[in-house]
Parts: sequence; C-alpha cells; structure tokens
Amino acid sequence: MSNSHISYYQPDLQVLYCSLEKVESWHHSNLSAPYWRVYHNRAGESQIVIRKEEYEKRIELTRDRIVVIPPNTAFRSDHIDSFYHFYLHFIARPPFYGTSERGQAEPLRFSGICQKGE
Repeated sequence: MSNSHISYYQPDLQVLYCSLEKVESWHHSNLSAPYWRVYHNRAGESQIVIRKEEYEKRIELTRDRIVVIPPNTAFRSDHIDSFYHFYLHFIARPPFYGTSERGQAEPLRFSGICQKGE
C-alpha cells in the first residue's frame, strides 16, 4: 500500500471569544468590530439587522441557521424572549481577513450538512 500525503489548507485563525450563554437582554443599537462573528441560537425570537448605506437587511436567528458576520459590519440586535446564544468571535489572516463578496452577513442553513442560505 502506498502512503499518499493529503494536504489540507489550514487557515490562520485566532479565536477571541467562544461561548454558549443564556441571554436575557440583547438590545444593541450599534455593533461593529474588526473581527468575524459567528452566531447560532437554538430557540427564541432574536434577530440582527445589517445596516448598509442603501438598505437594511433583517436576519432572523433560528435553530436551523448560522450567521457569519464579516469584520467591520454595522448591525443591531434585538430579541423578544430569553434565548441560548452561541457565539464565536475570531480574527482570520489572509485571504479571509476582509469581508464577504457582497460585504454583508452570510446566513447559513442546516439540512443535514451546512449550506449557504438565501
């Protein structure tokens, strides 16, 4: 048997924060930071609203959705009831240090495997 070497890309990531917490209050009107954010909520009614010069985009944080927010993206957050909030904040080195292609949050949906959402 031959031993073939499989090479994988290993991005240079630095995790800043990672936690799963019960959130009672998540009303923030102006969030933006120089790092990536990953959000997932198991239940509850929460949302983020991405603000760009020409529009606002509302993204519901649901059980089947992970939201990835690029660095320096302005947004606000809100919720109705308490909820469990998973968050991961990290810094990525090139080529992933900037924003998404469209410069906005990218919702991902679960359906067995992770897929890019609408």
